[in-house]
Parts: sequence; C-alpha cells; structure tokens
Amino acid sequence: YLTTSPSIYWIREKMNRTGTPFGQYLFRDVLKRGEPAKLNVFLATYAMTAKQRKKLVEITSGSSNMWVWAPAYVDLTKGEFSTDAVREATGFEVREIAGTKALVRPTEAGRKIGLPELFGTEKPLNALLSPVPRESDTILATFPDGSPAITTRIVDGKAQMFCATPDIQIPLLKHMEKLANVHVYTDQPAGVYANGNLVSLTATEDGEYTVDFGTDKPIFDAYTDARLGTGPTLKFNLKEGDNRLLRIGE
Repeated sequence: YLTTSPSIYWIREKMNRTGTPFGQYLFRDVLKRGEPAKLNVFLATYAMTAKQRKKLVEITSGSSNMWVWAPAYVDLTKGEFSTDAVREATGFEVREIAGTKALVRPTEAGRKIGLPELFGTEKPLNALLSPVPRESDTILATFPDGSPAITTRIVDGKAQMFCATPDIQIPLLKHMEKLANVHVYTDQPAGVYANGNLVSLTATEDGEYTVDFGTDKPIFDAYTDARLGTGPTLKFNLKEGDNRLLRIGE
C-alpha cells in the first residue's frame, strides 16, 4: 500500500494534472520499443534480469529518465537484492539506509520547483535507497537523517532523476518535463491527451486554462468544426470535469 500503490494507482491522478500527454506501458513492452521517448518515468520496475538491465540501458540512453523508489533492486539473475544492479540499470550509485522514516523534505532547490514541505510516510520501508550524489548533481530533497532522497543530473544532455520515495509529487513530474523539453500544453492542472492533430483537454478544477498548441495553425472544435481561433495559444474558461476535444488544422 505504501510503495506500489503510489506508483501504480495514484500516479495516474498526478500525471493527469501535468498538462502534457502520457502513456502507460508494461515493462516488457518498453523493452521492445524502438525509438526513444523524450521522458521515461519508471514506476514499478523493481526486479530485472542482467539481460533486461543491459537492454534497458540501450533504450534509455537517448532519453531523459525518472527512476522511482527501488528500480532493479531485485537481481533476478542472481536471486538477490543488489545495489550494483540498481547502478547498472539507472546509472545512479545508491546505498541502503535504515532506521529512518521514509519522510522527505525539500532542499532550497526543491522548494524552488514547488515541492511541499513534507511528503512520504512516517513508516520505515524495508527497501529504502539513497542516491549517492556526484559533484554536479542537484539534490532536491532529503530523508530525516540528511541522506539524499531525490537528485537530478544531466548525462550527455539528458536529464536523469532518482526519486527514492514512491510518493511522487506533481512538481517533480513537471520539473522533469521541463528538463526533458517535453511539450506542455498548459501550466494549469489539466488532463491532456494528443493524437495526430487532435488534442483532448479535461479540466480538473474551475478556472481559465491557457493552452499552447505549439503551432500558429487554426484551432477547431473537433465535434462541431467551429473555428475557435488561431494558435499557438488559446484560453478556455472551464469548470471541473469539462472536456474539450480540439483539432489543429487549416
């Protein structure tokens, strides 16, 4: 409940408030993927074989990546817990920590991106890993004992994050989107999906939503064909739960 639920179930609510499209995939399907994604968020990839770790490095080398809680901690080839396996898969050296609550406090850098003052759980987790920072890393949050909990680094121009808590905060997702140069349709907390020239926008609260379509083409209501204006940005006054299906076209 404290580890898998946040990264499998609750994460969908948070991702649907980041203003950008996303997809959810099984790990085995990710390993078969050809072209790299701009940003990968690995949520529940706790156990891998040596062969899977090697393949994963090939797939993620051209992407920005966010590694959550205990990625690759179970070495299925050797049948044991392994921090070496975590390093092989993610590029982050980690150390096991114990005797501390799994609570996370932001550093000044973490506060600047909008992290709350305290998140996580007061209960200790059986598996708790702390990323060992490099000199150029940015530490965004720490555990109660001062150990790094969330760090970011740039590797070959790509952003990498190790998030040792399964309690993933929306500002972390939005921060990685920015670092990965992912197109964000709106800074407001909207659920956005896009396919070709179609964009679906769902409001999660009342308010005015400024939407950046990334083009100066005209924007239409996909249901009525009514022309709503011209990009790149349009504003929509929406109530919680309102949906707009929009078409980018001539």
